[in-house]
Amino acid sequence: MQTARAKGAGRVRIHLRHALRGAALPTVTIIGVLVGQFVANAVVV
Repeated sequence: MQTARAKGAGRVRIHLRHALRGAALPTVTIIGVLVGQFVANAVVV
């Protein structure tokens, strides 16, 4: 992110391209696991 800032990228662009991209994978993984659990519990009950 420091390199992008040094190249003159704006704050919003840096957050969208770099910070959120790194945070998206764990979030999507957790959501996928939760959806799987909900489906499995709905079938069992």
